[in-house]
Formats: sequence, C-alpha cells, structure tokens
Amino acid sequence: MNNKKICIIGNSVALRVRPALEHPENKNYYQLLQEVDNNYSFYNLASGAQTVKDVYKSIDNYIRIFPTQYIINLGVVDSCTREVPHWFYRLATQKSLNPFYVFITLLYRNIIAKFRNTLVKLRGKTSWISESKFEKYFELIVINILKETNAKIIILSINIANQRVEAQLPGSMKKQKNYNKIMKEIADKYNQVFVETNGIIESDDYPDGVHFSKSGHEKIAKTLSSIIFSDGNNLK
Repeated sequence: MNNKKICIIGNSVALRVRPALEHPENKNYYQLLQEVDNNYSFYNLASGAQTVKDVYKSIDNYIRIFPTQYIINLGVVDSCTREVPHWFYRLATQKSLNPFYVFITLLYRNIIAKFRNTLVKLRGKTSWISESKFEKYFELIVINILKETNAKIIILSINIANQRVEAQLPGSMKKQKNYNKIMKEIADKYNQVFVETNGIIESDDYPDGVHFSKSGHEKIAKTLSSIIFSDGNNLK
C-alpha cells in the first residue's frame, strides 16, 4: 500500500511539454517521478494561469491530500508584466459559447495581443500580482501547509523569461528575479528546500521561455528525484 504522497501545486509549467509531443514522449516531470518508486503516490494539482492568490483561496484543496511532501511550482503567472488586468484575461479565456465571452476572446486574440509590448509599457510594466502581495500570499501558503500537514516543501524557482517573452512583456525578467528572491527567502525562513531551476536547465530546455521541453522535464525530474527519494531509488 502506498503511504507516501507527493502533491504538486503549480501552474501550466508543471503540466505542459513544449513543443507538444505525442504519447508516450509527452511526459512532464510529474509523470516521470511517478515511474520511479511504487511506494509513492503523486497528485498533480497544477492548473493553468494559476496565481498564488488563487492557490491561497483554495488552500483546503491542497491540504486535504495530506502528503508527506509538496512541490510548489508557482510564480511565472504572477510575475510577468501584463498588457491587460487579470480580470480581463479571465474573461478572454472563458471556455464559453456565450456571445459576450466570444467577443472578448476575439478582441483579445486579434487586436490586443498584437499590441502587447506597447500596452505593457502603457500599464507601467505591472504584474498581475505585485511583489508585496506575492510575498504575502506565498508565505501564507507555506504557513498553512506546515501548520496543517507538517509536510516538507520543495519550491521550484521561476524559469527566467527568454528574449522572446521579454520582447512581448518587457520588464518580466527583472521581476521574475525579484520574485525568485522572495520565494528563496521564505524557503530559508521556514527551513524548506528551494530549487534554482535556472542553474539546472538551459535555453533549449524551455524553448518558449516559460514551459519545459522534454529535456527540461527530465532534468527537473532528476533533480527532484534526488531530493524526494532519500532511499537512493532515484531517477537515472
């Protein structure tokens, strides 16, 4: 019987493989870790476009798993500079046939997205979640996890944007470095593990500037394996 649980809290970085591959090559680091040790059960509760505020508001969904360890893979959604407010993006990405939502989606994709760089600058290179709010919510997530589950936490850094992302969302690289610093300080404060992914992966390992490629997921899985599986049954 599996008695060790690992829960992943994250955004699309913990889900997508870029470029997308066909089965069975399309494995993310969660799937690769699942194959290492049958004594562990893995729960990938990552969701696209998820912010720290979203996670904190639904923290019970993560606590009820009661795992032995958590992997937190958040921050890129919060930190990148944006051309529209978060509420507008939510409207534009609604999967609905309602004419209102269809209109907003078309407006966003066909007009607003074409002027992304300019709009980011006009909005003052702001992020969806400010540094102060990010620090507040991220620390609250860690505090609640430790209080309710006493599980160990592994925190993955944000993959620093490449030049393609920086050209569209200027200022993102600088902000991501600041948000990584915040996460590391919180990890150190509560004696948890912080993994600097930018020291593990190269540009080819996240070709779109955000999501891991097959090789990126393999490198992250190998690193996490060495931390999680203390009995030496690690990913080769």
